[in-house]
Amino acid sequence: MNILLRSVKIIDPNSPFNGRKVDLHIVDGKIKAIDKVLPKKRNAQIIEKKGLHISPAWFDPSVDFCDPGAEYKEDIESGLKAACAGGFTAVGILPNTPKTIDNKTIIDYLNYKALAQNSLCDIYPIGANTQQLDNVHLSEMYEMNRAGAIAFSGGYKPIQQTGTMLRSLQYVLPFDGIIMNLPDDRQVVFNAQMNEGVTSTQMGTKGKPNLAELLMVQRDIELVKYTQSRLHFIQVSTAEAVEAIRKAKAEKIKVSASVSPWHLAYTDEKLIDFNTNWKINPPLRTNKDRLALIEGLKDGTIDFVTSLHRPQDEDCKKLEFDKADFGVIGLQTVFPILNELGFKMKNIVEWLSLNPRKILGLTIPCIEQNAAANFTLFLPKEKFILTEETILSKSKNTPLLNKELSGKVFGVINKGRITLNE
Repeated sequence: MNILLRSVKIIDPNSPFNGRKVDLHIVDGKIKAIDKVLPKKRNAQIIEKKGLHISPAWFDPSVDFCDPGAEYKEDIESGLKAACAGGFTAVGILPNTPKTIDNKTIIDYLNYKALAQNSLCDIYPIGANTQQLDNVHLSEMYEMNRAGAIAFSGGYKPIQQTGTMLRSLQYVLPFDGIIMNLPDDRQVVFNAQMNEGVTSTQMGTKGKPNLAELLMVQRDIELVKYTQSRLHFIQVSTAEAVEAIRKAKAEKIKVSASVSPWHLAYTDEKLIDFNTNWKINPPLRTNKDRLALIEGLKDGTIDFVTSLHRPQDEDCKKLEFDKADFGVIGLQTVFPILNELGFKMKNIVEWLSLNPRKILGLTIPCIEQNAAANFTLFLPKEKFILTEETILSKSKNTPLLNKELSGKVFGVINKGRITLNE
C-alpha cells in the first residue's frame, strides 16, 4: 500500500488534526506522513475528491449474517462486502443463526470464515448466553470469550427469564464480560406486528405497547444494580426506556444502549400501506418516541447507533403483513440516514466508531503520525440512488430501494489495503 490522500477533512476527536483539511501518506498500512500539504510521493496512488472526509473506521456490534445455516439470505462473504460498502471495518455477529453461536466450535468457524475471506472488515462473534437460545441453560460463555466472543446475548430473541438474566450477569462478572439484551417483554402481547397506537388501530393490526420495552429495561437495570455487572440494551425504541436509562446512568449503574437509524428517522406511519420492508423489531414508534431517541442520543443516554441489519429473502417478505418476517438490511444506509437527519459529523463518528469500541473494549483507531490505518472515507454532500445492483447483501429487504440518498461512503482502509465505492 502506498496512498496519498489529498485535502481530506479529518473527523476524529482524538486526533491533533481534528477538523482540519490535510494530506495523508499511508504506506504499508500506517500513516507515514500527515500535514497540510505533502509533496508528491513516488509510485503513490493519489486519491483526491472534493468534500472528502476521513474518520476512524466504523464498527457495528449487532448484525445478522445468517451464517451458519441460512446462507441463502446472507453469508459471511456477502455480509462483509456490504459492511465495507457501508463504511464498516468491524462487525459484531449476533448469535441468532440457525446453528446458534453458543459454543467455541461455532466461534472458531466464524473466525476461520472471516480469515478465509481476507476481507478488510473484521468479525467479532457475539455468543448466545444460553444453549440454543433456550433462555434456560447457560452456555459456556467463558470458553467463548477466550475464543474471541466480545459479548453475550439472546440477539433478537430477548432474555425473557429473570433468573436466566441474573445468572448471565453473574457469570460474566469475573472476566468483565457484557450482556446485550433486546428489551422486549413478549409476555405483555403475543404475536404483535407493529407499534401499538393510532396507526395499528387504523390498520387493524395487533400492536406492541411501549410498556413491553419499559418493563424489561426496568427489570434489567435492577439486576445490573444488584450484580454490579455490565449490560447493553440493543435497539432502544421508546421515550419511556430512554428516560429509565438516563436515570440509571445518573446513578452510575453500568448500562449502555444503542439505537437504529430507522427509529431515529421514521415512525409507524410508514407501515400504513402494509409495506413489509418497514416491518422491523423493535417496531417503528411514534414521533414522540423518535424525538426522545434523538435527544437521548445527543445527551449521551444512548451511546451509539447500529444498522439493525437483518437480511430476509423474498419468500419471507412478500407475504401478508402478519405473516411476513421482521427485518431490514441496513449496513449500507446507516450513514445517509444519519446524515440526512442533520447530525454533526463529529457526533456521527462518535456513534459509529468511538463509542461502540469503547464499550466493547476494542482498540479505537486514531488519525495521527505512525498510527495503523483503519479508516472510513465519506462524502457528506454526495447523493446516490440505492439500487439492487449497488446493494451487496444477498437479500434486498429495504424500503429505501431506488431512493435517492444524501451522504455517500467513499471507501474504507484497513489491513494495509483500500476498497473504494466508485
